[in-house]
Parts: sequence; C-alpha cells; structure tokens
Amino acid sequence: MSTGDDYSLFVVPGTGDANQTFASSLSDKLGLPVTDHGRTVFKSGEMIVSLPAEVSETAVIVLAPSFRPSDAILELLLLADALRRHGVRSLTCVLQYVPYSRSNRLNRPGLPLGSKVVISMLEQSPIDRFVVFDLHARETLGYFSKPVTWIPTLQLMSDAIPLHAPEVVVSPDRGRYDDCMQISTMRSCTLDMLMKVRRDDSGSSELVAGARTDLNGRSVLLFDDEIWSGVTAAHATESLFAAGAARIDYLTVYDFTTPDIRKNMLENLGISSFTTTNLAHHGNDPFDGRYRILDAADLVVRAWPRITGGSARR
Repeated sequence: MSTGDDYSLFVVPGTGDANQTFASSLSDKLGLPVTDHGRTVFKSGEMIVSLPAEVSETAVIVLAPSFRPSDAILELLLLADALRRHGVRSLTCVLQYVPYSRSNRLNRPGLPLGSKVVISMLEQSPIDRFVVFDLHARETLGYFSKPVTWIPTLQLMSDAIPLHAPEVVVSPDRGRYDDCMQISTMRSCTLDMLMKVRRDDSGSSELVAGARTDLNGRSVLLFDDEIWSGVTAAHATESLFAAGAARIDYLTVYDFTTPDIRKNMLENLGISSFTTTNLAHHGNDPFDGRYRILDAADLVVRAWPRITGGSARR
C-alpha cells in the first residue's frame, strides 16, 4: 500500500507561477514535499524540463489552471515523460481544471471537440491516474479510459453558504440545473432556473427568460460552475433584482475573473457575497470578507486513500 512517504509533488506551471495556492495547500495537508523541476523555453518557443537528481518512486503532478493552457499542457506532458524515464513507478495527475472543458459540444459542423482532444493527449502520456473536480459537462468523464477519480465540490460549497440562508437557489442556465437541485436539497429551499442562449461561438450569451418563482423580498443564491467575464452573472443579477429579490449571494467553483470584475459584482451589481474555491485564478481581494475562497485541497485529503490505496500523511 502506498503512503504519503512514497510521493513528491510536482507543480505545473513551474514553481513561481501565480497559481500555487492550491498546490501549496495540498502539499501542507498531505505532507508531500514540493519538488522543483527546471523549465527552459527557447527563443523558438520550444520547451524542455529537467528533474533534480533524486525523485521519489511515485509522483503527483498538479496542473494549475491557466488562461493560456497550451504551454501548461505541454509542460505537463514533458514532465510526465521525464519522470517515467527517471524510473518513477506511478504518476497521479491532479487536474484542478480540465483545459478546454467548455469545448464539449458540436454545435455545428466543423467545430473541434476540444475537451476530447486534450484528454486524448493526456492519456497518451505516461500518467497512470487522473483526479478531477467538478467538470463543466459530466460526459467529459467518458473521454477518460485510464482510471479517474472525480471529486465533487458541491457539499463543500453548500457548507459555505453565507449565514444569511437562501430561500431560493437559482441556476443561470439549464447546464447547472442538476447542481443547483442538489444544493437546494442540501439547504431545503426552493429551486429555480433562468434561460440563457448562445447565438454564436464567441462565448457571449443572452438571457431570454427570468425566474418563475415569486422572488419579492426573498434571499437568492445564484450558483454557476465557473465565471470568466461576469456577463452571465450580471444579466442574471439584474433579472433577479428586477423580479424583487432582496439579496443575492454568488457561488461558483472556478473563478477566472479579474479583480475589476469581482469589484463590479460586489460593489456595482449589488451582490452581497462572492464565494469560490482555490481551484482557479483568483486574487485575495478583501471586500470586507465578502469575497471568500474555500480550500478544495481538503477534498483531496479526504479522497487520498481512495486515490492511492494508501493513507494521507498529515
């Protein structure tokens, strides 16, 4: 049986990148040392990685999410190959965010299925096992043929709902309805859904139908799996306030926004609190405690025996 003593942690992108919060917490909670690897990018844009003289028999690789994931994917593939050639016995890859996961539908002829392309590349590497968190589309799990452990975050998110308990949980579109149903069940409150459509491949959306529940004077929890530009959240918030909502709290697993977008949501749109995890890009904006970051590394610690067949070292 493997234990934490057999493992070392390699972080992609390399040490020094801004996206180390989750990896650092995972290292502390599992008692795994972070092992630095070298990364050289040549003028041509090609990359090479190098390992220290000694590495453990088993390795964990963390792929930090990135707005520009292509280099991170390449670095991950090169690192996995280098570790296997170094004699590492087993490789487990913790994917904080599956790159290109929103490219999961063939809405018209000629579009690439980006999530399947990326997962196929990762599966061709020496990586033996993958760990993933909430996926933009559950069917993406079917693209993996190697062992994959899916760690849901909904209970973590539900437990962190502000003390001002929501009376209505609202999904911003059909895609998140099942997740919102689970949260509403956990919190014993009403469920509702907005209707959103996308007219093209640009990612922009249009709200075409508001809530059907009477929201007058009620507290609303708006949940989405990820946020980038904040446009969907803005449209949804405006619609919910117009319908009479007295308070709106925003909850998301992956926050890819900039501080300016978060500031707009909390100060201009009137959202009371913004809660996310440390699985994606974020800045630790104070906002008087209204911007909160949950530590998803706790979920990996709980799942560690299931992932490794061993026990976590604390």
